[in-house]
Amino acid sequence: MIRFILAAAFVIITLIVSIPILLILWLFGLIAPHARDLAARQVVHFFFWGVIKISGIDITYIGLDKIPKDRGVVFISNHRGVFDIVTTYNKFPGITGYLAKIELSRIPLFGLWMKFVHCIFVDRSNHEKATESLRLGAEELKHGISCYVFPEGTRNKGEATQLLPFKGGAFKIAEHARCPIVPIAITGTREIFETQFPRVIPRHVTIEFCDPIDTTNVPSGAFRDVSDQCEKIIVEAVKRNS
Repeated sequence: MIRFILAAAFVIITLIVSIPILLILWLFGLIAPHARDLAARQVVHFFFWGVIKISGIDITYIGLDKIPKDRGVVFISNHRGVFDIVTTYNKFPGITGYLAKIELSRIPLFGLWMKFVHCIFVDRSNHEKATESLRLGAEELKHGISCYVFPEGTRNKGEATQLLPFKGGAFKIAEHARCPIVPIAITGTREIFETQFPRVIPRHVTIEFCDPIDTTNVPSGAFRDVSDQCEKIIVEAVKRNS
């Protein structure tokens, strides 16, 4: 319980302290948007690093050398717990946003930081607006900004090797941008928090970055096959690392 209290306190204090930083970055972004984005990324890195250290998480990363570093990519992973984001983000080589529900953009301070790292907010209740968000996300990918997506749509509370049905948003973005897709297999994050809520328990986490999938020549009608391929790759890696 102590780790949960410390982690929660760190999050709250960091968000409050970040208020003047947000203002400085906003002003800085008026003259140097890319530099602002890089600075925001470093602040978020510190934020997640602190949560990892307080929570006592030990992480093994596999396949970091497989991540394309010269262009934007779509990262696809299974979704086991709130610590999925915390444990993966700091290993992305470039500016990376998340595909997130629009409600998160309305959380004070938190939503602003998400916007600063180029998160893509989707209004699930409005198909037209959701489609436009995916199109804008694809444009960002063409400019080198990556996108991280949990295609299950929500945290999977079942068996780690039984993924929830993948939603198509991530693959629509990849289809529009014709960018590589990097499957990510996460094991161990659910045991940190969700299985013994509200306690935070130190656990070993394994995160494997699998071989990128080239979508350049994939026919438009075949991205359902790409989705199935991603699911198979992630399940196999989860089994291997469990």
